[in-house]
Amino acid sequence: MTTLITVLVVLVFAALLYVFYRMQKRHTKFSTRVFTALGVGIVFGGLLQLIFGVDDKVVTQSMEWIGIVGQGYVSFLQMLVMPLVFISIIGAFTKMKVSEKLGKISATVLTSLLGTTAIAALIGIGSTMLFGLKELNSHKELQKQHESLNWQHVRKQLKTYRFHSRFYPLSLKTFLLI
Repeated sequence: MTTLITVLVVLVFAALLYVFYRMQKRHTKFSTRVFTALGVGIVFGGLLQLIFGVDDKVVTQSMEWIGIVGQGYVSFLQMLVMPLVFISIIGAFTKMKVSEKLGKISATVLTSLLGTTAIAALIGIGSTMLFGLKELNSHKELQKQHESLNWQHVRKQLKTYRFHSRFYPLSLKTFLLI
């Protein structure tokens, strides 16, 4: 029975994706589609958890399928953002004439990039502390805990660890040995 309900939930999700596809065909602005999808996703996820509960098997199985779309979207954005930022910075420098402003602009760009990286790191660390997530040193530590814990709990901790470590910049990952 849970498999049937899971299939129904995934079909509802596919219907929602089709609605967003139709919005694209109607030439709805991208920002409108993104914020609409964000709102619908929050409501859809909230309804699933209200109807079935947080740790229900239907929700867990459904999220594994729904997560394919979410992870694909996030990975696609990560793949695009860095080259676009790099090319736009290089393009701005090549269009400039050599002057005294070049050093000032370079310092401003580097300062803003380092500043936003620091802010992102602080948000990641703050959210980890706020939600009381414990520190996990490695995947091996999770494997050691496997015998004493429920497998669902171990998977949840590992996903949380991987989720939060994704937001730390590479320099902070190296510093924290994540």
